[in-house]
Amino acid sequence: HADVVNIMRLHVVRDKYNRSELYNEEVHRSLLSQRNVRINIYNNTAQDHQNATITANGRPIVSFDHIARNGYLHILSEVMSSVYSRHASVISELELCCPQHSQLLQLVKRAGMWEKLDKSNPITLLAPLNRAFDRIHPDLIDHLERNKPLLQKILANHVIDGTWYTAGLENKDELTAWSGAKIQIEKEEDGYIKFGGAETGLTDVTACNGAVHSVASLILPAPIRRELSNFVIKIRKQERRQRRQNDGGN
Repeated sequence: HADVVNIMRLHVVRDKYNRSELYNEEVHRSLLSQRNVRINIYNNTAQDHQNATITANGRPIVSFDHIARNGYLHILSEVMSSVYSRHASVISELELCCPQHSQLLQLVKRAGMWEKLDKSNPITLLAPLNRAFDRIHPDLIDHLERNKPLLQKILANHVIDGTWYTAGLENKDELTAWSGAKIQIEKEEDGYIKFGGAETGLTDVTACNGAVHSVASLILPAPIRRELSNFVIKIRKQERRQRRQNDGGN
């Protein structure tokens, strides 16, 4: 019951705003304590927003400006069910909710990027699952912890300025990561989305400073892919050498 009440409070913002008064990345205080509703405007080619996709915490607004006695009613296509913890950022929300991202959290701390991800606003985090690192090699975590510049480059390729919910993205869109690399969007008719070829799990997680999407593999520009490929080749050679030594000793 308490969860339902909190969700309902999140759907009411203080003061009243009609469609013409909504602006991209504008944040409005909701009736749920210390949680906000973020407005995003995508594909906005007209001053009047008529052709734009407008979202509230990632949920498309499909009908606007229904006048009520005490304000305006705007209709959403979905419930804003992603209710973040008080003041939880794209990185601290993961720490609170999502053990499947524990390796990412460990590496963010190791890279010295926690505060930047916690304070930057607005941003979108493409959060690799734990298995994304193991897909390359089980020893990758140890390698990255010893190579801070490489680690920072990889993490920077998973952060994008601005709040990019899936409702506002279209097939073949390109987003620019903090690393400067371009991340291409693949989006199917049913809404399923990939970022830079990486399959997604949980998407459109709302945080106080943006949005989070879980990705099943690392998103790597070509130079970093080559560097990691060389690392894997080196490790596998060492493993084969060790096996031969072990076989010779038996």
